[in-house]
Amino acid sequence: MIILIEEGVKALNNNKKKILILILIILINLINISCGKNIKTKNDNYYIEKADYYYDKKKFKKSVKYINKAIKINKNDHYYFYYRGLCYIKLKKYKKAKNNFKKSLSIQNSHDANHNLGFVLLQMNDFYNSIKYYSNAIILDNKEKRNYNGRGLAYYSIHENIKAIDDFTKAIELDNNYIIAYINRGLTYEKIGKYDKAIEDYKKVISIDKSNLNALDKITWYYLGDLHNFSVDNKKKYPHVDYKEAFFWANLLLDELNKRQAFIDKEEKKKYADYYKTVCETYLYNQPSFDTDYMKNQLDILKRGEKLNPKDNYFKDNYKWIKKTIRELEKGKYKKEQEILNKNR
Repeated sequence: MIILIEEGVKALNNNKKKILILILIILINLINISCGKNIKTKNDNYYIEKADYYYDKKKFKKSVKYINKAIKINKNDHYYFYYRGLCYIKLKKYKKAKNNFKKSLSIQNSHDANHNLGFVLLQMNDFYNSIKYYSNAIILDNKEKRNYNGRGLAYYSIHENIKAIDDFTKAIELDNNYIIAYINRGLTYEKIGKYDKAIEDYKKVISIDKSNLNALDKITWYYLGDLHNFSVDNKKKYPHVDYKEAFFWANLLLDELNKRQAFIDKEEKKKYADYYKTVCETYLYNQPSFDTDYMKNQLDILKRGEKLNPKDNYFKDNYKWIKKTIRELEKGKYKKEQEILNKNR
């Protein structure tokens, strides 16, 4: 009898345990369902926070992935489409960026979407529509210098040079240290033959940032004279041509290039190679006769340029030519000429 009672108590205890476990499972499911509802209403914000994290890490594809999830939940937030457009700009997928900015504008008109759509269309060479959206952005914010600079570039691209200069000038009025606007206005002045005004803008850039490679490059070419495609001897027509002055600016350019040699981004290698080409051309114009040390210095510059852009035969061809000249000098081929030159010094 006692044994039966004990077994009955055990059975009862086991049933209680089972009931408690079932109740616990039901409670957990109810909590999950409840939390699921709350998460669902917050999902878009959660995904945008994730997108922000990856955007800051420059992982733009992952950022797009999370923005897509936010858009699935909330298709009426203009910012999400705008944000995705920014990511596509970073990924250089300009057509997708354009579509996203247009979608953003269809939900809500905004300065930033107009501005970035103007930029994207400029990259796509759709200059007239770029002008349209930059103009829309200016209506919404006429104190934003980037709108005038962007629209100026679009005007420059369709040869509306006076309008371009007006826009670059307006950008400079808004920010007297706006380097890119000075560079762009200088380029436009070059285009219409106002070289003195162009050099003023480039030198203004150097007064703001003495290490600006673009301005140093432009000033060097100004004194070399190749902006105008004229004969080397035609100095009466172009009195500003001065090879010694070009040499001075080219060496400033070379100093800056040497400082940055170890930090050149892959996408900028070709541009930096062109800067080395500018230095090489200046050295060729200023080359003292029969100076092997000077020529060896040129070889070093040519090597650096070729390393950045191996496909450009300019560096290889000039390297071979200078190397050959050095060998000839070392063999005494131009000994008499060297003696005459040394006497006249």
